[in-house]
Amino acid sequence: MMPILIILVLAGAAITVVGGVLANWLDRPGWARPERGGARRVVMALALIVVATAAVGFAIDNEKSESNSGNPGNQSASRTAEATAEVTPEVTPSGDPSPVPSRGTSKATFLAKAEKACADHRSDVSTAMPDRSQEPGDFGAWLTTITTGNQRLLDTLAALSRPPADKDLLTDLFAQRTRANDVFLQSAGAFKVGQAVTGEQFLSSASDIEAEYRSEAKEYGFRICVGSDTPGR
Repeated sequence: MMPILIILVLAGAAITVVGGVLANWLDRPGWARPERGGARRVVMALALIVVATAAVGFAIDNEKSESNSGNPGNQSASRTAEATAEVTPEVTPSGDPSPVPSRGTSKATFLAKAEKACADHRSDVSTAMPDRSQEPGDFGAWLTTITTGNQRLLDTLAALSRPPADKDLLTDLFAQRTRANDVFLQSAGAFKVGQAVTGEQFLSSASDIEAEYRSEAKEYGFRICVGSDTPGR
Protein backbone atom coordinates (compact mmCIF):
# COMPACT_ATOMS: atom_id res chain seq x y z
CA MET A 1 0.00 0.00 0.00
CA MET A 2 2.81 2.43 0.86
CA PRO A 3 4.33 2.49 -2.65
CA ILE A 4 0.92 3.42 -4.14
CA LEU A 5 0.49 6.27 -1.65
CA ILE A 6 3.94 7.60 -2.43
CA ILE A 7 3.13 7.52 -6.16
CA LEU A 8 -0.16 9.39 -5.55
CA VAL A 9 1.55 12.08 -3.49
CA LEU A 10 4.26 12.53 -6.08
CA ALA A 11 1.62 12.58 -8.83
CA GLY A 12 -0.32 15.29 -7.00
CA ALA A 13 2.78 17.37 -6.58
CA ALA A 14 3.67 16.94 -10.24
CA ILE A 15 0.17 17.88 -11.37
CA THR A 16 0.28 20.96 -9.17
CA VAL A 17 3.58 22.15 -10.64
CA VAL A 18 2.88 21.24 -14.24
CA GLY A 19 -0.73 22.37 -13.97
CA GLY A 20 0.33 25.74 -12.61
CA VAL A 21 2.63 26.34 -15.54
CA LEU A 22 0.02 25.10 -18.03
CA ALA A 23 -2.69 27.19 -16.44
CA ASN A 24 -0.58 30.34 -16.68
CA TRP A 25 -0.13 29.68 -20.38
CA LEU A 26 -3.83 28.92 -20.95
CA ASP A 27 -4.90 32.05 -19.09
CA ARG A 28 -2.82 34.30 -21.33
CA PRO A 29 -4.95 36.88 -23.21
CA GLY A 30 -4.87 34.96 -26.47
CA TRP A 31 -6.30 31.81 -24.92
CA ALA A 32 -8.09 33.16 -21.92
CA ARG A 33 -11.73 32.24 -21.42
CA PRO A 34 -14.33 34.80 -20.40
CA GLU A 35 -13.33 34.26 -16.80
CA ARG A 36 -9.56 34.63 -16.45
CA GLY A 37 -7.87 32.07 -14.24
CA GLY A 38 -10.48 29.35 -14.87
CA ALA A 39 -8.01 26.78 -16.23
CA ARG A 40 -5.70 27.36 -13.32
CA ARG A 41 -8.50 26.69 -10.84
CA VAL A 42 -9.49 23.46 -12.63
CA VAL A 43 -5.92 22.13 -12.57
CA MET A 44 -5.44 23.11 -8.96
CA ALA A 45 -8.70 21.37 -8.04
CA LEU A 46 -7.54 18.13 -9.71
CA ALA A 47 -4.23 18.32 -7.90
CA LEU A 48 -6.01 18.85 -4.58
CA ILE A 49 -8.24 15.81 -5.25
CA VAL A 50 -5.21 13.59 -5.92
CA VAL A 51 -3.39 14.83 -2.80
CA ALA A 52 -6.52 14.41 -0.67
CA THR A 53 -7.02 10.86 -1.95
CA ALA A 54 -3.40 10.03 -1.08
CA ALA A 55 -3.79 11.53 2.38
CA VAL A 56 -6.94 9.53 3.14
CA GLY A 57 -5.31 6.31 1.88
CA PHE A 58 -2.23 6.99 3.98
CA ALA A 59 -4.36 7.51 7.09
CA ILE A 60 -6.25 4.22 6.54
CA ASP A 61 -3.05 2.28 5.94
CA ASN A 62 -1.43 3.79 9.01
CA GLU A 63 -4.44 2.82 11.14
CA LYS A 64 -4.25 -0.80 9.92
CA SER A 65 -0.51 -0.91 10.64
CA GLU A 66 -1.03 0.36 14.20
CA SER A 67 -3.84 -2.16 14.73
CA ASN A 68 -1.63 -5.07 13.61
CA SER A 69 1.40 -3.87 15.56
CA GLY A 70 -0.74 -3.43 18.67
CA ASN A 71 -1.45 -7.16 18.89
CA PRO A 72 1.90 -8.91 18.34
CA GLY A 73 0.98 -11.42 20.98
CA ASN A 74 -1.89 -12.80 18.93
CA GLN A 75 0.32 -13.31 15.87
CA SER A 76 3.09 -14.83 17.98
CA ALA A 77 0.63 -17.09 19.79
CA SER A 78 -0.83 -18.21 16.48
CA ARG A 79 2.60 -19.08 15.08
CA THR A 80 3.52 -20.85 18.33
CA ALA A 81 0.30 -22.86 18.23
CA GLU A 82 0.94 -23.92 14.65
CA ALA A 83 4.52 -24.94 15.44
CA THR A 84 3.39 -26.83 18.53
CA ALA A 85 0.73 -28.66 16.56
CA GLU A 86 3.38 -29.90 14.16
CA VAL A 87 5.70 -31.38 16.82
CA THR A 88 3.27 -32.48 19.56
CA PRO A 89 3.34 -36.29 19.77
CA GLU A 90 0.14 -38.25 19.57
CA VAL A 91 -1.32 -38.88 23.01
CA THR A 92 -2.80 -42.23 23.96
CA PRO A 93 -6.08 -42.55 25.94
CA SER A 94 -3.99 -42.98 29.12
CA GLY A 95 -2.47 -39.55 28.58
CA ASP A 96 1.04 -40.77 27.77
CA PRO A 97 2.69 -39.78 24.48
CA SER A 98 2.70 -42.65 22.03
CA PRO A 99 6.19 -44.07 21.40
CA VAL A 100 8.02 -42.99 18.30
CA PRO A 101 8.36 -45.94 15.92
CA SER A 102 11.92 -47.17 15.78
CA ARG A 103 13.64 -50.17 14.26
CA GLY A 104 16.03 -50.41 17.22
CA THR A 105 19.25 -52.42 17.34
CA SER A 106 19.61 -55.24 14.86
CA LYS A 107 20.56 -58.74 15.95
CA ALA A 108 23.75 -58.62 13.91
CA THR A 109 24.84 -55.38 15.60
CA PHE A 110 24.09 -56.74 19.07
CA LEU A 111 25.98 -59.99 18.43
CA ALA A 112 28.99 -58.14 17.01
CA LYS A 113 29.28 -55.96 20.15
CA ALA A 114 28.70 -58.92 22.48
CA GLU A 115 31.27 -61.12 20.76
CA LYS A 116 33.86 -58.33 20.92
CA ALA A 117 33.25 -57.93 24.65
CA CYS A 118 33.70 -61.68 25.14
CA ALA A 119 36.90 -61.71 23.06
CA ASP A 120 38.34 -58.86 25.13
CA HIS A 121 37.41 -60.73 28.31
CA ARG A 122 39.06 -63.96 27.17
CA SER A 123 42.28 -62.11 26.35
CA ASP A 124 42.39 -60.74 29.92
CA VAL A 125 41.77 -64.01 31.78
CA SER A 126 43.91 -67.12 31.76
CA THR A 127 42.05 -70.05 30.29
CA ALA A 128 44.30 -72.69 31.87
CA MET A 129 42.53 -74.91 34.35
CA PRO A 130 44.38 -75.19 37.66
CA ASP A 131 45.69 -78.48 38.86
CA ARG A 132 42.79 -80.14 40.60
CA SER A 133 45.20 -81.89 42.91
CA GLN A 134 46.03 -78.56 44.56
CA GLU A 135 44.62 -77.54 47.90
CA PRO A 136 40.79 -77.10 47.85
CA GLY A 137 41.19 -73.60 49.28
CA ASP A 138 43.40 -72.53 46.38
CA PHE A 139 40.98 -74.00 43.86
CA GLY A 140 38.09 -72.19 45.59
CA ALA A 141 39.96 -68.86 45.34
CA TRP A 142 40.65 -69.43 41.64
CA LEU A 143 37.01 -70.35 40.98
CA THR A 144 35.84 -67.19 42.78
CA THR A 145 38.09 -65.00 40.61
CA ILE A 146 36.94 -66.63 37.38
CA THR A 147 33.23 -66.53 38.27
CA THR A 148 33.36 -62.92 39.43
CA GLY A 149 34.98 -61.92 36.13
CA ASN A 150 32.37 -63.86 34.18
CA GLN A 151 29.57 -62.06 36.02
CA ARG A 152 31.10 -58.68 35.14
CA LEU A 153 31.20 -59.77 31.51
CA LEU A 154 27.56 -60.87 31.73
CA ASP A 155 26.61 -57.47 33.17
CA THR A 156 28.34 -55.84 30.19
CA LEU A 157 26.40 -57.99 27.74
CA ALA A 158 23.11 -57.33 29.53
CA ALA A 159 23.70 -53.56 29.30
CA LEU A 160 24.03 -53.62 25.50
CA SER A 161 21.15 -52.32 23.42
CA ARG A 162 19.16 -55.39 22.37
CA PRO A 163 17.04 -56.21 19.33
CA PRO A 164 13.44 -55.32 20.29
CA ALA A 165 12.13 -58.75 19.27
CA ASP A 166 14.76 -60.58 21.38
CA LYS A 167 14.61 -58.64 24.65
CA ASP A 168 12.66 -61.26 26.59
CA LEU A 169 14.68 -64.16 25.17
CA LEU A 170 17.99 -62.52 26.11
CA THR A 171 16.69 -61.58 29.57
CA ASP A 172 15.89 -65.24 30.27
CA LEU A 173 19.21 -66.34 28.78
CA PHE A 174 21.26 -63.97 30.93
CA ALA A 175 19.24 -64.88 34.02
CA GLN A 176 20.12 -68.54 33.42
CA ARG A 177 23.83 -67.68 33.21
CA THR A 178 23.54 -65.69 36.45
CA ARG A 179 22.05 -68.74 38.20
CA ALA A 180 25.02 -70.81 37.03
CA ASN A 181 27.44 -68.18 38.36
CA ASP A 182 25.67 -68.13 41.72
CA VAL A 183 26.10 -71.89 42.08
CA PHE A 184 29.74 -71.64 40.97
CA LEU A 185 30.31 -69.20 43.84
CA GLN A 186 28.64 -71.61 46.26
CA SER A 187 31.04 -74.27 45.02
CA ALA A 188 34.01 -71.92 45.48
CA GLY A 189 32.89 -71.13 49.01
CA ALA A 190 32.73 -74.81 49.90
CA PHE A 191 36.22 -75.46 48.51
CA LYS A 192 37.63 -72.50 50.44
CA VAL A 193 36.56 -74.01 53.77
CA GLY A 194 37.86 -77.42 52.85
CA GLN A 195 34.50 -79.02 52.01
CA ALA A 196 35.69 -80.59 48.77
CA VAL A 197 32.79 -83.02 48.45
CA THR A 198 30.18 -80.31 48.80
CA GLY A 199 32.22 -78.12 46.49
CA GLU A 200 32.22 -80.81 43.82
CA GLN A 201 28.45 -81.21 44.12
CA PHE A 202 27.87 -77.49 43.62
CA LEU A 203 30.37 -77.46 40.79
CA SER A 204 28.52 -80.28 39.00
CA SER A 205 25.15 -78.51 39.37
CA ALA A 206 26.59 -75.21 38.15
CA SER A 207 28.18 -76.92 35.15
CA ASP A 208 24.83 -78.48 34.19
CA ILE A 209 23.08 -75.09 34.30
CA GLU A 210 25.90 -73.54 32.34
CA ALA A 211 25.73 -76.28 29.70
CA GLU A 212 22.06 -75.45 29.08
CA TYR A 213 22.97 -71.79 28.81
CA ARG A 214 25.75 -72.51 26.31
CA SER A 215 23.43 -74.60 24.14
CA GLU A 216 20.74 -71.91 24.00
CA ALA A 217 23.28 -69.11 23.56
CA LYS A 218 24.91 -70.93 20.66
CA GLU A 219 21.52 -71.50 19.07
CA TYR A 220 20.84 -67.76 19.31
CA GLY A 221 24.09 -66.95 17.50
CA PHE A 222 26.83 -66.54 20.12
CA ARG A 223 30.18 -68.12 19.29
CA ILE A 224 33.07 -66.61 21.27
CA CYS A 225 30.76 -66.07 24.25
CA VAL A 226 30.04 -69.82 24.57
CA GLY A 227 33.48 -71.30 23.85
CA SER A 228 35.65 -72.01 26.90
CA ASP A 229 37.90 -74.46 28.64
CA THR A 230 37.03 -73.29 32.14
CA PRO A 231 33.88 -73.22 34.28
CA GLY A 232 31.85 -70.06 33.84
CA ARG A 233 33.64 -68.94 30.66
